Amino acid sequence: MKKKLFAFAFCIIMVVAIAVPAFAAEPPQRSEGDTTVIDLTYEEFIKKLQN
Repeated sequence: MKKKLFAFAFCIIMVVAIAVPAFAAEPPQRSEGDTTVIDLTYEEFIKKLQN
């Protein structure tokens, strides 16, 4: 019984240890420049390449 309780407690601690940094991290900052093409349509992307 103690082994199961220890294993359960260990699993909970590991889940918390893995999840906390993921939620605490700041979202990545969007860079302004030619590398940001996610929100562009195909036509806007082509125009940006030609400039």
